[in-house]
Amino acid sequence: EYCDGYGIMFEPENIMGAIHRMRSRYNFFLKKINDFPHLANSTVRNWIWLFDELNNSRRELISKRPSSYVYELMNKMLIR
Repeated sequence: EYCDGYGIMFEPENIMGAIHRMRSRYNFFLKKINDFPHLANSTVRNWIWLFDELNNSRRELISKRPSSYVYELMNKMLIR
């Protein structure tokens, strides 16, 4: 999903065909990659933001869980 429109999907059994298609459309993909929105820095920054948001709202999120969920989770942790 991250590469949709910026590459060619393939499975192990059709990788050679995908490589040939990519090579034949190399200039197209070379131009397109300049607009690729999922660069490592921005993706990592977004994940860090998400974890910070979840961590900051942790108590609120936990308080909204059904009590049976917390009970089952605690039992699993203690029974290990």
